[in-house]
Amino acid sequence: MTSDTEQTQNGSASSIAGRVMRELGVRGLAAAIGLFGRSTPAEALYQEACCELYYPPLGNYTYCARNATYTWYCQYGYLQCTCCECPGCSDYTCYYG
Repeated sequence: MTSDTEQTQNGSASSIAGRVMRELGVRGLAAAIGLFGRSTPAEALYQEACCELYYPPLGNYTYCARNATYTWYCQYGYLQCTCCECPGCSDYTCYYG
């Protein structure tokens, strides 16, 4: 998701794979598999910022975070987001870092 071409060209395969797994959010992916039987975030129904969400965003991140089944972090360029899913809802909050 990030465009670190210098690191990609100079990095080993294991460091590239590690970066990809961090960006996907290993915990979020594992929870999604357990909850929805889905194996990849590409099967998500909603793309918001860098968050791949199963439910439409609620518009109230505080509520989602308090009732979250799981949360994860993602990054797209300089945009850094925290994403959450709770039963029947999802949401996200982002900032430029």
